[in-house]
Formats: sequence, structure tokens, C-alpha cells
Amino acid sequence: MNKQIYLIGDVHGCYDTLIALIAQLPENAELIFCGDLIDRGPKSKQVINFVRENGHYCVMGNHEDMMIQFCESSYNSSHWFKNGGRACFNNYDNDDELMFDVQWIKNLPRLIILNDYVDKMGRSLVVSHAPVVDYLDYYLHIREKIENNEYTEYELIEFEHTIANSEELMIWNRNIPKKENTKYFNVFGHTPINSFIFDKDRNYTIDPKNITESGIVVDILKGYANIDTGACYKSDCYSKYSGRLTALEFPSMKVFQQENIDVYE
Repeated sequence: MNKQIYLIGDVHGCYDTLIALIAQLPENAELIFCGDLIDRGPKSKQVINFVRENGHYCVMGNHEDMMIQFCESSYNSSHWFKNGGRACFNNYDNDDELMFDVQWIKNLPRLIILNDYVDKMGRSLVVSHAPVVDYLDYYLHIREKIENNEYTEYELIEFEHTIANSEELMIWNRNIPKKENTKYFNVFGHTPINSFIFDKDRNYTIDPKNITESGIVVDILKGYANIDTGACYKSDCYSKYSGRLTALEFPSMKVFQQENIDVYE
């Protein structure tokens, strides 16, 4: 049997829901989190502690980025708090506790490529918070040139600008992949499925046939799966696709889900 890894969508502080989901997975399953561990749900601090103490893989999400910006801008709360940050902030008793977690978060990668895990088409697993595969090849090409000192002074300025923009997209991009991909299979979260379906004014639209019965979005030809099923929302808040935390077994593509059982004050 092929070795499997389990990718977990945006937890958003729903610690009890996370533990219930993990109880459905095989014992000692290898886990990797798609970012947005924090905010909105009631137990962000416990989620961070769980991931850190168990040494699980995790990429940075846009909510972790907002937390960092908040702490590095003298607690300018407006943007983070408007996006669920207050629930996370209230988990902490003092600044030292908060900054301890922020320092760990700052070291999270924005991208993880796992060449040991490939799908049926031979594509390596790529994990990010937001979609990356449309520009990933060029990003990796530039990184390689910089590492090998293969650039002119002018090129270096352009390369550094491209890298900065690409790494911003890794946590904020809301455009779904448009090209067929033969090298990578990208698993990400970031945008709840209901937003893809109902928000017609956004930059992304999906083919309804790519919405699975479990509510995740999978496009095999383009090589991606969005597994953010709005775990922090109760099931009747937005749509039938909200209120569940999802784990995707890769490369089998088996889906595990847990309804939100966290208690909100």
C-alpha cells in the first residue's frame, strides 16, 4: 500500500473539531496543515500548541500573516481584529505568551513541496495556503538562479521583486489555477468553498462539476484541491458546504470530515 499523508484545511481556532477529526485518521498519521490555524474559532492558542508540540508540517496562512503584522505594528488592531483576530488575541494572558507563538509562526514556510508523495499522474504534492501552481515553475527557477549566483545586477532587482510578489500570493491569492499541470498537484485552503460558488463578483469561478459530494473542490487536470470547508462557521451560516473541517488523504484522495463541535462564547 502506498504511503499516505493527511492534509488538513483551515482550522481557524477550532481545536475541539480538529481533535475529533484526527480521531478519524489512522493512528500516527502524518499531518500537514494548510495554514490559518488561528482566528475566528475559540481556541487558536491550543491549535498552535498542538501543531508545534507534535512537530507537524504547516504552511503560513494569511491570518498568521495578519497576526504578525499586528504584533510588529505596535498592536494596530483594525485589520486583524476585523478578520477574526480578536478571538485569537483573547486566548493570551500576556504579551510574552503572544510573542512566543508569533516567533514560531514567523518561521513557518509559505510553500512545501513533497516529492516523495506523488499522485497517479506522477505529480509531486505541493502544499500552500493559497493556489500557487500557475506561477510555481517560474518562482522556483528564479530561486535557483539566485542560489547559484546566476544573475546580473538588474536581474537581481527584478528577481527579488518577483519572489516577494510570489510569496505574497502564496498566502493571499484567490485566483484558482487556470492551466493544466503535469508536474505538481497543489492542495490549499484559504477560500471557503461557499465563496467560490456564490460570490460571482470575485476573480475566481469554478466549474460546478469539480465540487465533490464532500464539498471540496478538485480539478484533476489542473492539478489542485481546495480543502477549506469553512470549519469555523456553523453549517447553516453560509451554505451546506460550511461548518466542517476537512482532511484529505494523499495520494488516495480519500476525504475525512468533522462538523464543527467547538463552543463559542
